[in-house]
Amino acid sequence: MTKLLGITKIQTEEEKRLTMTEADKREDRIKQRHKKFYASKSGRFLMRHKFTRKIVLALIGGKKYKPLAFPDWIQKTDEVRCENVPQELMNKEPLYATEKIDGTSTTFGLRRKNKRKFDFAVCSRNMRLPSQKQATYFGEDNPYWEMAEKYGVEAKMRAYIIANDLATLVVQGETVGYKLQGNPYKLEGRELYVFNFIVNGRRIDSREGAKIIESWGMKWVPLLCDNFVCPDTMEELKALAYGPSVLNPDTMREGCVYRDTANTRSFKNVSNLYLLKNGE
Repeated sequence: MTKLLGITKIQTEEEKRLTMTEADKREDRIKQRHKKFYASKSGRFLMRHKFTRKIVLALIGGKKYKPLAFPDWIQKTDEVRCENVPQELMNKEPLYATEKIDGTSTTFGLRRKNKRKFDFAVCSRNMRLPSQKQATYFGEDNPYWEMAEKYGVEAKMRAYIIANDLATLVVQGETVGYKLQGNPYKLEGRELYVFNFIVNGRRIDSREGAKIIESWGMKWVPLLCDNFVCPDTMEELKALAYGPSVLNPDTMREGCVYRDTANTRSFKNVSNLYLLKNGE
């Protein structure tokens, strides 16, 4: 059917990066580090031919790109679409409604190894990035470590783990701004908006998580309503996804995310208008 209809799967920048060969990743690094050479006539000639391309990659392509596996003690971020759980409309228990942020998924995890040693993990949606210097699918740019260093995340998580005698602590959110997802909010710099605060594998109440994160000088995703009740029809629910973004009222929000206080119910409502606007 995809061939008959001419439909192809939309890939995010991260998904594209994950399917690239090692040679393609090293060529991408040359594009970032040696722009003049790559754009020159001689550079294009050398990169066009298999033998000379191999030599160039070996000489200036840098070390092999070696992302680490996503930590098995951290659950990846994901929310089910409301269209896939229509039964939620019959449940009239109140929910938190927050703005769904369109950025790049960012995860920080800290695990206690013993009294003095900790394992700090900085991750994208699917991989762990061991250092600020490691190139990502954004080229030499590394927004994940940038956020970790900007907010002093490791030190704050370590202090919280020690003060509360925890085994693990995970903070997850969306990094938005310059060069990320086309920067839909027209931000000058970059910001992290947290939506998960997970203590010993349990996601805590959004209001409590927001208080902790804000006391750290960081931002929680905008709360739109703390007493949201699902309407009776999917059409009514979908209409509620549309609206201005809290991050920039002159731009459209991507949608909403709904959760209960116990974190037993959770689903997202992506605006169809937003998807159409962005060609998805």
